[in-house]
Amino acid sequence: MNEYWELVNTCLNCGRKIGDGNLYFRHHILPRSIYPLLKNKKWNIVLLTPAEHRLAHKLLSEFLVGNCQEKMLRSYRQYFGDN
Repeated sequence: MNEYWELVNTCLNCGRKIGDGNLYFRHHILPRSIYPLLKNKKWNIVLLTPAEHRLAHKLLSEFLVGNCQEKMLRSYRQYFGDN
């Protein structure tokens, strides 16, 4: 869990912007499938590189439990097609 928050905080604090010449994915820090009312909140979005985005989804699927974990596993498989 700490690894996820460290990744998010590092990426939030490095001044990334869409259009800076790099490829980023908009990632919901608190997943929209679990927290749908927060999906449009600007503070709930972080820009991640493709590798960081994959890692973020992997970490979420590892530390969440129950139905939330199932949602994250489904999301991970949908995005990346593997376990």
